[in-house]
Amino acid sequence: MGLVYLTGTSGVGKTAVGDELRRRGYEVYDVDRDRLARWFDDASGTEVVMPADRDDRWFADNTYRLPPATLHGLATDGITFVCGTVGNEDEIWDLFDTVINLTVDAATLEQRLVARGAFGSSPAELERVLSWHANQDADNARYGAVLLDATGPIPTVADRLLDVLNVRMNWDESALPRGIVGLLAEPRTLTELADKLAATDARVLWYLEKLRDTGRVVEDSGRWRRTDAGAALAESPAPGTGARSEIPGSSAQDYVQAYADAAAGMYAAGFVQDNGEHAGRVPGERVAEFHERLVSLVNEYFAPDKIDRSAAPKYGFRWVLTPVDLHPLDD
Repeated sequence: MGLVYLTGTSGVGKTAVGDELRRRGYEVYDVDRDRLARWFDDASGTEVVMPADRDDRWFADNTYRLPPATLHGLATDGITFVCGTVGNEDEIWDLFDTVINLTVDAATLEQRLVARGAFGSSPAELERVLSWHANQDADNARYGAVLLDATGPIPTVADRLLDVLNVRMNWDESALPRGIVGLLAEPRTLTELADKLAATDARVLWYLEKLRDTGRVVEDSGRWRRTDAGAALAESPAPGTGARSEIPGSSAQDYVQAYADAAAGMYAAGFVQDNGEHAGRVPGERVAEFHERLVSLVNEYFAPDKIDRSAAPKYGFRWVLTPVDLHPLDD
């Protein structure tokens, strides 16, 4: 699949979708956060810093550029996403295997820009971004970009994107069902499997039933064993994600497995969990309330206009609400 460029005007959700993809185990770079792109003076070619007080003249004289040489160092054997919008796309467009253009209607875009309080939220910049937005979808489509609806919850947008690329994880490729069939070379009870896998019996049973329905396992007098199809799954190579993670491997695997669980339908529309430090059964409306309060705090402390550039060290904020486990059957 190679390099995938995830672009669109400011406020369409590129960073949020990129974060979602990263949580699912994909290699993701953000042109802003990872400083792949910088502002350059058009006349001299020297790098410049965006001033706090900027007007149309400043934007006319300077361009936000992603040097082509930077992209050459990002390619991997798997899929790599680059999220952002830059002013020299004519130089870099052909270096991507696929270009995905996120798109929303003007009213939704304006609402997002005003709410986030960053670039594009001031009246002058809002007008500028909406002007760019009026033509960008059509222009990018004309050059071969895939237009992708970016309205709705971020996980849904990420699902749409992965569907376009045909790279979504199948539930039976994830760690837990593969672990189950791996242990069933000899018959085992549900309790034995749960103990071996360090998972609740309810969660293991859920996957056992999925594996049974797809012909991978059978049950006989309370003991489960795998079929030839189950043995083939256990012996097949595990799918690689090419993931780059800055969190412990076990936590990263929990995140990946949680999204596989959700894709398999285990949690229906509800996600009830956190980053692995505090877990519990929480009503959906309280999860939504927590999310809103958390986002508010992130905006209060980490928004661009709140940053003290002289402070050290530099901190990044990453957190995701994900389902981790079903409750035990005896609860």
